[in-house]
Amino acid sequence: MGAIIGFAVFGLGIIYAISMIALDMKKRLAMYEEMIVDDLAVMQKLGMGSRMAEFDRELTERLAGAKGDVGADDQLITQALELRAEEYA
Repeated sequence: MGAIIGFAVFGLGIIYAISMIALDMKKRLAMYEEMIVDDLAVMQKLGMGSRMAEFDRELTERLAGAKGDVGADDQLITQALELRAEEYA
């Protein structure tokens, strides 16, 4: 009887955990959508509205994988230049 109750409690715990994860994902999605709307409003305030079509096209290309990052990561290069020879080795 104890094993049956234990498995039932375990099963209910898993169902609870999965439902809480789904609820958190839903809340985060709403939060991120709100942040995007706020950022778009700030971009409009800064006068970037005329370039939004260009940004949308660039984003679509990057999401499709058609356009990769070109060039090098300048922060990474700066950190690499600060390394001493013994740290590099």
